[in-house]
Amino acid sequence: MNAVIALCHFCEAHGPNAIFCTQTLRDTKLEELQLNQQHVENKICSACNSLGQTNGMYSKDNESGATFLSTQTAALADVQLLVKQAAVRSLSCEINSNKDGGFVFFGDSSRGHVLSHTFQVNDLQARGFYQLFSIIVLMKDKYFLLNTKPFLAEHLRKISADIQASAKKINDETKELPRQQRLSSAQILVQTPRSLVELTGEENIFAYLHSHFSWILLAGSRFLTEHVTFGNLPWLPPQSSDRPPQQRLTYNITLPMIQKYEETINDPEREEFYSLRHVKEVVRREFDTVVYCALTGIKVEII
Repeated sequence: MNAVIALCHFCEAHGPNAIFCTQTLRDTKLEELQLNQQHVENKICSACNSLGQTNGMYSKDNESGATFLSTQTAALADVQLLVKQAAVRSLSCEINSNKDGGFVFFGDSSRGHVLSHTFQVNDLQARGFYQLFSIIVLMKDKYFLLNTKPFLAEHLRKISADIQASAKKINDETKELPRQQRLSSAQILVQTPRSLVELTGEENIFAYLHSHFSWILLAGSRFLTEHVTFGNLPWLPPQSSDRPPQQRLTYNITLPMIQKYEETINDPEREEFYSLRHVKEVVRREFDTVVYCALTGIKVEII
């Protein structure tokens, strides 16, 4: 899947930024990348750093030949600015009010389309007793991103839930410490936001994120596939009185408003829409909305 998945964090000292990015490399070799980026601001804050500017993690799928690379900032220069802009929006203005972590879609054709999942992580030493994180999926293909949203939402929510569960465990252990010990430790770290490793207590948290982000990129490319076979299209009327062959053009994801011919051929009371022109005559002013819902996978019911 030609996309970038990034973990973003709102630092109390430096503001919103992406701290961990995973992307697919197909035509670019690792030797051609310059991980030591001098123009990137070197932040000494532990909360803004994950792997460092010169380190990275990569995995390779032998079947597809794709390489999945994770770095602190996007490895490709033309993607860095897009990820940074998406990170700022996902942690400032494009936030779902759901505390459990909601999803927001935003973007355009020039800056890419983004699916953002914002969530809170418990931190007794932070302002408001939590830190704000988000996971964003950035890609150019708007409709592919919208059609794979259920798949992405399911797995991104699992990742955020694991992070929150680990942080809650550390948070509960801290509450059990004597009050004097909690106050002394808070005074030491009050000026330094804690990193994700400290929040979760997981030393290999970024290796965990790399493996999951890489799998999502690999599985996402196989989520929407096409199988072309012989026969009439399932939403076209029959060309003869004979029943058309079973082989048809099928999709893993179909338009909800299109009903398969086999399901309704023996139901004379069920009205069928065989052309967009017929649909436009029925819905009229709402035609654009109906077409958009059909393309993005939203169920349409015409009463």
